[in-house]
Amino acid sequence: MTRQEEDADEDEWNISMSASYCLGALAQAVQDPIVAAVMPFIESNIRNEDWHLREAAVMAFSCILDGPDPSMLNALVNSALPILIHMMADSNLQVKDTVAWTLGKVCDVLVQTIQPDVHLPHLVVAFVSGLQDSPRIAANCCWGLQNLAEGMGAYSELTMSSYYEGVIQALLRLTESANNEANYRTAAYECLATWVANSSTETRPQIENLSHIILQRMEHLISVHVSRLVRVFGNLCLYASQKEPNSWDG
Repeated sequence: MTRQEEDADEDEWNISMSASYCLGALAQAVQDPIVAAVMPFIESNIRNEDWHLREAAVMAFSCILDGPDPSMLNALVNSALPILIHMMADSNLQVKDTVAWTLGKVCDVLVQTIQPDVHLPHLVVAFVSGLQDSPRIAANCCWGLQNLAEGMGAYSELTMSSYYEGVIQALLRLTESANNEANYRTAAYECLATWVANSSTETRPQIENLSHIILQRMEHLISVHVSRLVRVFGNLCLYASQKEPNSWDG
């Protein structure tokens, strides 16, 4: 897992990805005993100056989140969350990418470990800040926010209500990009849909405003496509008028 390449293709399967996959499969098979076996590596490398070791430590942590009994992981995740949130500002892009993925996974499989008064404000800020980072990190942050809305909404819709305005505005800014590298614009729209689905009456003004914006964008897209179709049809008519009448008889 420590044999990452600086300029590795994100879509190309490599040895560090293979090792991560194997560790994740092992965690699901072995379950609880995997924690004691892996934690020394994580603890000794999570703050290492070498980015390869930092990234591998974070990835190893993400690999053991799914498999062991959640009750065994609660204290570990609670103590790890402040460190991981801080690492969203890491100087290395690959480390930040893995941290964003790991935080998203915590929101997916262990959302109950996130304390609303302790972790949630800093976690939301970290995700929103990550939306302005590289496309891959932005996509991971969208996934994390999506899982957070679904997971925290299951406990209390009101828990997330104070974050709606800021998160929705940040996601809307992301969707305005003409680029969709790493599918981050698609991820942003999916995230918006999830936040709408998990909204409460407290967030009705934000949802109504979002509805108006989406409708305006749809109207604009329709008008653009209609004008293009009219232009194409006009060119077809011009082409037909310039043809000899008998050339259309077959």
